[in-house]
Amino acid sequence: SAFVALDPDTASARLVLSRDRLGVRWTDAGQDLPPSPQRFDASCCVLGRRGFTAGTHCWEVEVTGGRTWALGVARRSLPRKGWLEFRPENGIWAMGRCGTRYRAFSSPIT
Repeated sequence: SAFVALDPDTASARLVLSRDRLGVRWTDAGQDLPPSPQRFDASCCVLGRRGFTAGTHCWEVEVTGGRTWALGVARRSLPRKGWLEFRPENGIWAMGRCGTRYRAFSSPIT
């Protein structure tokens, strides 16, 4: 079992990382962060510091206090500027909660 350390250089200004970089929370206000070509500017995303290219991987995740959230894996080569649609053909494999519904982000929508 391993922890996923989050990469602060990729984090959207609306995501606040914990000091240990193992947790993240949403903020309505946004933050004044230094510019970074790796930072997501429109989509509220953050990547892990380390990636993988093959193998089987699993994580235990705790989500608290959120009615809308998404969690998944993504290609490191994702575009960081502009809005992203969470779909496998865009390099994002994710699931999440939208209000009272849980869903997989896919095409077609499930």
